[in-house]
Parts: sequence; C-alpha cells; structure tokens
Amino acid sequence: MKHFKLLAGLFLILAAFSINSCDTEPIDSAINPDDFNQNCEVPTAFIASNFVNGNSVSLNWTPQGDEESWIIEYGFAGFTQGTGTTITATTIPFTITGLNANNSYSFYVKANCGSNASSDWVGPVTVQAMVNPNCANPTGLSGLREVASLTTVDLTWVAGGSESLWQVQYGAAGFALGSGTIVTANTPSKVITGIATSTSYDFYVRSNCSGTENSNWVGPITIQSVVVGDCTLPTNFTGERDATITTDVNLSWVSPATITSFQVQYGVSGFTIGSGITIPSTETTLVVHDIPNPNNYDFYVRANCSDTNSSEWVGPITVNGNVVPNQFFANVDGFEYVENYINAGTITGVSSDNISVYGVKSGSNFLGILIDTTLPEDQYMITGSASDLVKGQYRLNNVDYTATSGSVTIVSKTADRITGTFTFTASYTYTNSNSEVITVTHEVTDGTFDVAY
Repeated sequence: MKHFKLLAGLFLILAAFSINSCDTEPIDSAINPDDFNQNCEVPTAFIASNFVNGNSVSLNWTPQGDEESWIIEYGFAGFTQGTGTTITATTIPFTITGLNANNSYSFYVKANCGSNASSDWVGPVTVQAMVNPNCANPTGLSGLREVASLTTVDLTWVAGGSESLWQVQYGAAGFALGSGTIVTANTPSKVITGIATSTSYDFYVRSNCSGTENSNWVGPITIQSVVVGDCTLPTNFTGERDATITTDVNLSWVSPATITSFQVQYGVSGFTIGSGITIPSTETTLVVHDIPNPNNYDFYVRANCSDTNSSEWVGPITVNGNVVPNQFFANVDGFEYVENYINAGTITGVSSDNISVYGVKSGSNFLGILIDTTLPEDQYMITGSASDLVKGQYRLNNVDYTATSGSVTIVSKTADRITGTFTFTASYTYTNSNSEVITVTHEVTDGTFDVAY
C-alpha cells in the first residue's frame, strides 16, 4: 500500500511539471504567426479624381488593416480583370500617370497583406474621358476595305456639330493614340491608301473646331487583315454599260503581267457567288454582252494562277440599268449620215474644255461638233473663227471640211448628259493642177444629239 501511494505521488509531480513546461517554453522563432492570418480586410471609400493635366488620375481609399501596400489594376473602361495593367502602391493617395484624357478608364484596388494573403478586389471606379463643350465629338465612325483595292480603306462618320475639318489617326491594331499616322479631312469621309492586307488597323477620328480646339478622339474601329493567297488579287476593277449598245458592259481590271487567266462571274444584283454566270478571259478587259438594260447587275472577277490555284473573288461592282443610249443623227447634202458608232466625251483644250459629239464611220470619216463645257442652254453661232464657243467638223476620206457658218442649240444639259440640235456649212478650199482655187462645200442639216459625256 505504501508503494502505491508513492507511485501516485510521483505521477502527479511529473504531470504538473510537464504542463508548466508547455506554458513557459518559448515559440520557435522561424514560425511567423502573421503567415497564418487570412483576415486581410478590404479597403473602403475607394475614389478617383478627374484627369489631372490630361494624363494622370489620383486614387484614394481607406485601409481597414495594418497593411503597407496595395495592388491596383486599371485599363480602358469596361476592361476584363486580369487583362489590365497592374501596379503596386505603397502610399495613399496614389497617382496613375501616362493616361490619355480622350479615353475613359476603370480602376480596381486590393490590400496586400503578405506573400500569401490579399483582400478581395474593390471597384471598379471609372473616370470618364474629358469632353470639350465647344467642340462636339463626331459619331458613327465606320470603315471598309475597298473590294476592288484591298489596300484602300473608305472611312465615313457624322459631324458632331457645325465643324468642317477633322483629323483621322490610324495605325496597326492596338497602337497607342499619339503614335499613329494623322491625316486631315474637310468632309466627313476619308479614303486611306497603302493599308497592308496582312495587318489589322485601328482608326480614330476627331473634330478640329479651330486652331486650338479639338474634340476627343472617337474610336477605334478595327479593319481586319485579309487573307490573300499566293495568287494575286486583281485590282482597280471597274465596269460600265456601253453608251451606245446599252446591253453591253465594259469591264476592266489590273493584274500582274504574269497572270493571263481570269474568270468573271455576274448576275442580277444581290446574287450569291456560285449561282451566277461565269465566263473566262485571257485579257484584263472584257465586254459582256446581252445584259438587260432595265436591270442592275453585279460583277466579280478573280485570277487563275493554275488549275488548282485561284485568287479570292474581287467585287461586286454594280452596273445600273435604265441607261439611256446615246443618239446622233444628221443629213449631209440631203442624205442621212450613217455612223458606225457614237463618240462623246470631254476634251481638255489649251484655252477651254469642250464636249465632243461625233458620229464616226472610221478614223478618216466622221462628223461632229464641239461645245464649250461652260455654256448653258441656248443657241450659239458658228462663224469659222478660232474663238467660236461651238464648232463643227466634217471629215470625208481624210479631208477636213471646216464649218464656216451655222449654229448649235443646247436644248438641255446636266452634269453628265447633253441634248440639242445643229446645222452648219462645211467647206474645203484647195488649188488644182491648173492653179485654180477650188472650194468644195457640204451642207450638214437636221442634226440632233442626245449623249452622255
């Protein structure tokens, strides 16, 4: 019994000693209790200033713990978190620099409580782009690559106010404003050339209201790159109805001399590629016949580099219907003059420009008149003087008979079409082998014309 009491006493003494040792033993200095503190409080009262000096924003917030640094993420307004710019701040407030007041920005902040702990993000707070009340932003910026020339981009927009001058800035997609190419425009549209097909481009526009006032830059719109294979696309694709045979359409395009095989496909406007009529060509010009005049037609062209390698289709270009054919009539010495075709257009002269209207049989046989382009609807006399505003000419078997009297009456005239009547006397004087002066005269009467020029 004495032995049992002794053992129990020893056990109680050892237990007391062990408990006392745990309470007083120092903690291992390699263990940092802060590493196990996951209570990293979210900052509050997060605010942002307006733009300072057009390129900076001051951020402010209230920490809820004893943290000494914070992480800020920012980007263009509406950016997706994780894709923005991240920066560490060690002071409050904190200034973000290198911004552009023409853009709106969003900001987030979170507390940094250690290498293994941070708070949740707070935000966004958004700073809106600065607006000049005296120079409104343009709207509706849009653009497309030209189908006939993929290195050309056509831009359009809507004026924001009464401004009549704009600036366009562009560069490779994602370029920083201020580092792009800037061009001016005096209409709300601009044609930009030299745009690489292999690169996507961003475009901005702004109003230029005075020498010192501009609107914000508006944009960007992105014009995507286009995939062009090793078979070069035709360019400068054009087409129009023949002025005389209005069911003929004259097409032309440009292509390297090494490519000599092409296909043209056409159909009523809006047709789907593959459902049209396809015809081959070995030249860069083609006349397509039997195109009904009342209808509008679309045309495409592509190059064939081999049996298995063709370029993309270029187009469509649309050729309109309801084209009025050119008309020309005259009698010469009482007999109807019958031409093979009508030649009408504008000729640039030394002292003036003229509208020319000719019925042509051949290079050595034709009949026609010249009309000064500035003349309005009225009757004008032919006197044979070099200063006449209207002139007549008759060539027969390579001999030129000059109009010495007569008149031309302009009945109607628009920017691209003219109708009227004419009559004149044309003569040619020569000396024969007997030294006799001979004058041959022809009377041109009942002349009428109705042509596009």
